Order: sequence, then C-alpha cells, then structure tokens
Amino acid sequence: MLVIGGPDDQQQFVRDAERGIELSLARATFEPGWQVLLAYRVAEVADGAWFGLMDAEAPHGDSSVADQHDLDYEYLGGHLQGTRAFPAPNRPGRYELRLLANNTDGAELAVIPFSVVAPVETPAPQAAPNSQ
Repeated sequence: MLVIGGPDDQQQFVRDAERGIELSLARATFEPGWQVLLAYRVAEVADGAWFGLMDAEAPHGDSSVADQHDLDYEYLGGHLQGTRAFPAPNRPGRYELRLLANNTDGAELAVIPFSVVAPVETPAPQAAPNSQ
C-alpha cells in the first residue's frame, strides 16, 4: 500500500509497505537555496541506487530517463536508511525527489514531491515620525 501525505506547511512522507520504502521531508515548501533534507528507509538497496532531484514535469521512467533530467543526485551508498541533502532549486516551481533502483536501467521506486516558492520579502521597518 502506498501512502502519501502532509499538508504544505508540514511534513511530507511517502510509505510503500509492499516495497519497504519510506521517504520523508520536514516540510513540503522551500525557498530557493534552502536545504531539502530527505530522510529515507528502504528494505533493500542495490549497488548504484540513487535519489534524483527532478522538475515535477520531467518524464518518469527508469534510470536512463531520470539521468537525462536530474538537476542533482545522491547515491545511497549501500545504506538502508539515512538522510540526503539537496539545495532547493533557484527557480520556484514543483519538484520531486525520485528513488531509482540503480544507475543503469533501474526502475523508479518512489517519488516524494515538494515545491519551491519565491522568498517572502519583509518590508523594512519604517522610521517613527518625528513629533516635535
């Protein structure tokens, strides 16, 4: 069973009990350059398994397709659980972190979405009027 959840201002998670995959992000929206910290747990991992940071509009497919569209990537390095950090893209939009089984023809195993939003600008404080 695949479970996806989390409102925009709270934790995002994906859990696929059949495959033994859990992915989570502390939040679903980020500003450009913020750290997107992905926590993961997998039941098994092949040599060359990797996470790819993709534009949400990039086509889904195996590793050869993902490799043509990744904006950044991190290998799992044989670890069944851990964290991987990605810088949020500079362009606001919808993005995904995708887990791929290996770096040659590996299947896409899981996807966790997130958004990058323009920074909120805080107006500079106004000087108090001079009351003389």
